[in-house]
Amino acid sequence: SPSGGSATSNLGYYLEADMAVAEKLALFGRYDSWDGNTAVANNETQQVTAGFSVEPMSSGRVAVEAQSTQTGSAASTKKLTAELQYMF
Repeated sequence: SPSGGSATSNLGYYLEADMAVAEKLALFGRYDSWDGNTAVANNETQQVTAGFSVEPMSSGRVAVEAQSTQTGSAASTKKLTAELQYMF
């Protein structure tokens, strides 16, 4: 139990998939669901992520992903992330 002495019940799961559509191009997606305290109504977090990665050279890749997150009935937040990786 947490340091406050009370215990909570939580529930979480995710589903993830990716697919190579060409030698150097892949698509990916993920769905997450998390409820940190199942005794409290309307506090679950849902998140959807989708994107692609491309390898323009043998030692690097570029990934772009879009993400939408919603907790309970609050408005969803959205973000777009681009990442450049270089391996040596």
